[in-house]
Amino acid sequence: MQTAAILLLLLSNLQSSTSGEYWYFNKDKSEHYETTGNITYSKNKFNFMLDFIIQQDIQNTASLFVIRPSFQYTGHLISFKVGNYKKVMGNGLILNETDNSAFKRYDYLQGGEFSLHALKFISISAFSAIPFNIDFNGRDYYYKNDTTDILRGMSTSISLPARINGEFAYVRNNTRQMPSTKSFSEIFGTTLSLNTSLLSVSTSLTKRLGVNPVLYKRSKGNGAYASLRFGSGEEALLLQYSYYDSINFFGYNLPPTPLHKELLITNANNEQGGSITLYLSPSSMFSTETGLGRMNNIKATTSDEKSFLELYQIIDYSSKNGNSYIHTKIGMEKGMRIEPEYTNLIDKYIQTTISITAPLQMDIDATGHLFNQDESPYKLGEFGLTYYANEHFNISAEFEKCTKKIGRFNFEDTWPSVLFTYRWNGSQIQLFYGRQRGGLTCSGGTCRIEPSFEGMKLLIQKSF
Repeated sequence: MQTAAILLLLLSNLQSSTSGEYWYFNKDKSEHYETTGNITYSKNKFNFMLDFIIQQDIQNTASLFVIRPSFQYTGHLISFKVGNYKKVMGNGLILNETDNSAFKRYDYLQGGEFSLHALKFISISAFSAIPFNIDFNGRDYYYKNDTTDILRGMSTSISLPARINGEFAYVRNNTRQMPSTKSFSEIFGTTLSLNTSLLSVSTSLTKRLGVNPVLYKRSKGNGAYASLRFGSGEEALLLQYSYYDSINFFGYNLPPTPLHKELLITNANNEQGGSITLYLSPSSMFSTETGLGRMNNIKATTSDEKSFLELYQIIDYSSKNGNSYIHTKIGMEKGMRIEPEYTNLIDKYIQTTISITAPLQMDIDATGHLFNQDESPYKLGEFGLTYYANEHFNISAEFEKCTKKIGRFNFEDTWPSVLFTYRWNGSQIQLFYGRQRGGLTCSGGTCRIEPSFEGMKLLIQKSF
């Protein structure tokens, strides 16, 4: 009885989730397997976590086996972390080693961190760790960074009762392959924020110092990000500004992007931009979002100039009885050299999603694009239908058609697909068959060009 009680106590503090995927590629008859998951055990001030990423690709004989254990203690006076953990410093301008599992990107540190909470409103931290950046190319995971790097840094955080928060952070890159110009690379800065019921203001400044690996001269970079949000609830005005001049720190930092597209045009090496967004909600049934954003090179010649401009309007409407919901987005995007296949691309689009719950529960999605790529026009249409048979099972069908076979879509013009989903008790199984259009995909400032896919995908997720 005592053993059973102890086991029950342990399980009550245990959380776990896992996800498994199987892909079959029709064109070359190859297969891809991957499994990701985590186990977390918490007790009082102690926290133990174990993450894992396992991949096997049959055709390319590529495999990845990553186990990420972590132990953390959080006390009133001291805290420490040992093992694998995520960390953000300076609002991402200085350091941003975090996971984006939906984008299949896993960035983390392997080492240790110690924090001292000297006073009620001051915390001092120091860490030393090896960074690991795992990215996905559409088929395989791979290490994107130099795994011989060692990051060491410290930060001081201040949290005042007047809702004012501040941070000063410093990070230095030391490599295990000495001597190296990387050993003279450092980045530091400060962040200050103020949050009230009607006003939120945040400012981050950073400076990078390094050595040019070719000329062996001192290199410098400066960065700034500021945001101001005025309003409360669903009605607010948001202003954002960014200036990133040579602050890319070997890919270990990822500053915020002010664009709705979630795009950084030069990976924080040579860009500045801003955006203005207005949120309105005249009633509980109706809300809108209007945005204008722009990003440009700080300094560029005619041959490598890049820019991005976006203008969009989102309108959401829900019926009074809650039986229907309509989401509409109308906009225009203009990019210069954002993808390798063109110099200028203009995209005018309209997207509509209609959700109804009676007499049948279903979603209807329709999107139309009018592209002008270097004075060559073409169109892209997308239509999707999802039917919910009950609370557990739904089926989705999608069809996309382009009027031209172009390079940015892998010279394909038709993409039909079907998706079956079954959910129960926090778990789900999904079966996909068909074709998926490739192209530029961005999330949180990180972008990649995805290859097209044709075949079958099986996804199983389980949580307890």
